[in-house]
Amino acid sequence: MLASPLLAVSLLLLLLSALCYTTSVYASTSISNNASVPVISRVLNNFSLYSNSSYGIEFQPPQVWDKIEVLDGPVTLIEYTSPPRNETGIIELPAQVVISIEKGLDNVTNLQQYGEGADKLLKTILGNFTSTSQPTTLSGLPAISRTIATKNPVSGTDILIAQIFVIKNGNAYTITYTAPSSIYYNYLPTVQQIINSFQITK
Repeated sequence: MLASPLLAVSLLLLLLSALCYTTSVYASTSISNNASVPVISRVLNNFSLYSNSSYGIEFQPPQVWDKIEVLDGPVTLIEYTSPPRNETGIIELPAQVVISIEKGLDNVTNLQQYGEGADKLLKTILGNFTSTSQPTTLSGLPAISRTIATKNPVSGTDILIAQIFVIKNGNAYTITYTAPSSIYYNYLPTVQQIINSFQITK
């Protein structure tokens, strides 16, 4: 089973964005040719409410994390980056959460096919890595959750990646959390809040 071209683009963007931390942009930016995209943000304690009716999603991201959005094209990306930390005198690599919507999956119709395509791409991109996966739910729908251990190809830093994906109405919705293993568990409660609050609204 070969991955669809859009699946390849989606995962390449997600994983390269997650692993190439040295090119991360610490800014809250919206990139879109459609100025009328209705995006609603409200503050809820330490989290915001992100709601995008055009893409039919809402979730609660951390209020102080920086955001970059790419809202046009076949793959929608919403990326959050944790604030820089300098507790040891050295700026630590940040954590990142990327929410993606991949539209038009062609002949990929179920989670098993999507997972098989993802596995092939992971082997191509990451080379050696370890992975565990299990069934779960996202927005009340059957989903697959996976945890991946690998290394940053530039710095050699140990990296942990948690990913959960679901398919609805021919679209794939993916949440990918990436962090150096040294801080991975520090942000898990934050990531769990994003996952628990994530809703597909159309």
